[in-house]
Amino acid sequence: MTEENDWKIVLSRSNLKTVSLGFALPIGSVGEPVKGITTMLMSHIQRITAHKSEKQFADHVDDYGISLFSDTDRTDIVMGLTCPPKHVDKGISILNEIMFEPEFKEDTIEKIALRQTASIQQMQSTPESLLNNYTRWRSAFSDDPITNHPIGTPETIKDVNVEQLVKWHEKIIKNKPYFASVGLENSEESLNAAGLESFLNSFGDERLKLHPLTNRRRKLAVEVDIPPMDSSNAYIAINVRGTDPRQGLYNEDLYRSLISGGMSARLYTKIREEKNLSYGPRMFNSKFATGSFSSAVMDVRSDRAIEALDTTLELLTDVFRNPIGEGEMGRAIKSAVKIAVFVADSSRSYTNYLLGRLITNQEYDLDKIKANIIHASEGNWQEHMENLWTEENLSFSVSGDAGDIDSRWPEAAAKVM
Repeated sequence: MTEENDWKIVLSRSNLKTVSLGFALPIGSVGEPVKGITTMLMSHIQRITAHKSEKQFADHVDDYGISLFSDTDRTDIVMGLTCPPKHVDKGISILNEIMFEPEFKEDTIEKIALRQTASIQQMQSTPESLLNNYTRWRSAFSDDPITNHPIGTPETIKDVNVEQLVKWHEKIIKNKPYFASVGLENSEESLNAAGLESFLNSFGDERLKLHPLTNRRRKLAVEVDIPPMDSSNAYIAINVRGTDPRQGLYNEDLYRSLISGGMSARLYTKIREEKNLSYGPRMFNSKFATGSFSSAVMDVRSDRAIEALDTTLELLTDVFRNPIGEGEMGRAIKSAVKIAVFVADSSRSYTNYLLGRLITNQEYDLDKIKANIIHASEGNWQEHMENLWTEENLSFSVSGDAGDIDSRWPEAAAKVM
């Protein structure tokens, strides 16, 4: 685990041709005054500043081979850029102009709102997207603010104005950022010489407390959504609320790998290859600043949805109730390590990885993470996972027409709990 004051990482990698640098703030859609306003803010400040029009700013960024990136999540904001090493000073200058010299205009806000509304409509139009972005979150966390999607709703973003953006921007920059940079010829000294220290010192010293989950959960919760567009298949998900990632546990990573860590893992071989119940079954862990949950997701035909539910529940519980063979465990460890420490061969992906670990106070040293996963496989990970299977932690979500599967859920879940 990282120390609380360990908020900055700078790594040099000779195999990379670019430098990426970015910062993260523990502010996301959970604590917004208006749903979707953070996404609107981050979109706005990357388009226009007090010194440059939209075209001037775009040309200025392109002239130096710089590409910007940003992401607003439920509990954090990430923003940064990738550039050639010789233009790091220009990159930091651009970040400084974006964050501390923005200009907000009503016509730009209107354009962003229209584009954001179109994204919302697209996101809610298919069973898979609706399930992943909305349905399973509401099923797992009821009406907790963690279910607020960062993109907001058409109703909330249409009336956002300059005054609201200015106030929210002022609040955001009062917070001290986490910082990470990876790239060729990269060092803290060279970054400071290019203006990094001055840039980071322009933020305030506040540290927002991470939003605690309110635990407003319904026992054996179920949520059903019907997207506006017809689909031949529905999507279902069995969700299990997990632990706070800051605890440094890897039991859920190992569990996910045994279930869905490649084409030889159980979910794929049982659901797709053996029973042909779903084309793309998978399990993934959704981790955020104060919690996590795992979802076993698959597309199903309505006439086979109940069979898919029963089979998947049996598969998910068998993994922690019966011994795991040495060969299967070995493959699962390799898969879990690959997933947990995967960093693509780019400075941007590595920087995003480091920021994600920093902001949740997780271990980021690759060798230590590998050792922790192996240690988890030798410990009581099965007991840990079984303890998570309670009425409060378990939920079910459906998007699309899956027959009367929702009425079958309580009975099916009771058999394996």
